[in-house]
Amino acid sequence: MDRMQVYRRLVREAVNDGALLDQKALESFDLRTDHTCLELDRFYGQAWQFVEYVSKVYGPSALRGLVASLRDNTQSGDPFRAVLGIPVETVWQRFSTDIVDNLTAAESVAQSLDVLQLLATQAETITHDWDQFIAQSNLGQPETFAAALRGFGERWDSLARQAAALAAPGPASSIRDLWQLYFQSMAQAMQDFAQGSDVSANRRIAIANQAYSLAAAALQESLLRRPSLSCD
Repeated sequence: MDRMQVYRRLVREAVNDGALLDQKALESFDLRTDHTCLELDRFYGQAWQFVEYVSKVYGPSALRGLVASLRDNTQSGDPFRAVLGIPVETVWQRFSTDIVDNLTAAESVAQSLDVLQLLATQAETITHDWDQFIAQSNLGQPETFAAALRGFGERWDSLARQAAALAAPGPASSIRDLWQLYFQSMAQAMQDFAQGSDVSANRRIAIANQAYSLAAAALQESLLRRPSLSCD
């Protein structure tokens, strides 16, 4: 099941990248020549998941009939049309749509964790910019300084709103809430600093730091337990 999640993810990425192999490409894929690991994984994963799709949608007997037709060359023309009743191009299109749109429960959680990891990376960028700003800021220009603080607050608030809008099923929900608290607290701290409320801002930063520690640890643990995300 772990490997299933890994290969389903690879196939979805191939669909999104426009790199999905068609029937001819799969049939002509020469395993005797050199290929990158990604090319081999995509070939193997797509072949595996296509077989799973045909069995799930059209039934095991239809899959057996299709395999027998391809193996024994008993059908002239398009064996997919002969056995499944629809042309191969349609089957391929439906397969690529299904693997992207119809996620399993585990894949839905993983997708949410993917987004949270992206938001966390963006947060690191804001923190880096903040550190540079503090090191280079000119306190002798309070209006400019306050405007910059409000700008940082808007960036943090954007992350908070993205987190709030994220569908986070199952165990991703509590992790999403921690990141949202972190982003919100940082946004509010920036606003407090801009208004000269340093005591309130420092309190909010303390809350943010605690939320960050919990959120980062929980996200890291979840990512390590999900092999489909291990290549990120």
